[in-house]
Amino acid sequence: MRPELWVLLQEFAQKFVPPGWDAVQVNDNYRSAPHRDKGNQGESYIVSFGDYTGGNLCLDGDVKIDTNHKAWTFNGSEIKHWTDAWEGRRLTLVFYRIVWPPKFYPEYTVTSRRVEDGLEVSDGYDQSVMVIDRKGHIVRLVKLGLPREYVG
Repeated sequence: MRPELWVLLQEFAQKFVPPGWDAVQVNDNYRSAPHRDKGNQGESYIVSFGDYTGGNLCLDGDVKIDTNHKAWTFNGSEIKHWTDAWEGRRLTLVFYRIVWPPKFYPEYTVTSRRVEDGLEVSDGYDQSVMVIDRKGHIVRLVKLGLPREYVG
């Protein structure tokens, strides 16, 4: 949907995030309730940005972590965590390794690369390849995907 953002997230991750992630969540003023990340595996990397006060990452056992321009790594699938209240605008990036539901084929991957007229996206599930513009619209179809069963 937002190919330029995806490229920027990849560039950020190359500089700051430990290797091994395959998913990222972008939150804009989202306050999470206490939970464990059942769809994550291993360490999650979180960092937040914005002009806000409060908004600490809270971990089970009354631990509060300030993530504003400070990264923190923790296992969100094992440790209950949530977000404290805040004032202002708070953006967070969470990089993690996703646990793919069994309904997806093992070869399901999506890769992208910059090309002259946009972002070329290759979908390993249906083997389609397309180029999309900055707004996520298809500029051209490089390869039509194979018919596949809906797994959503």
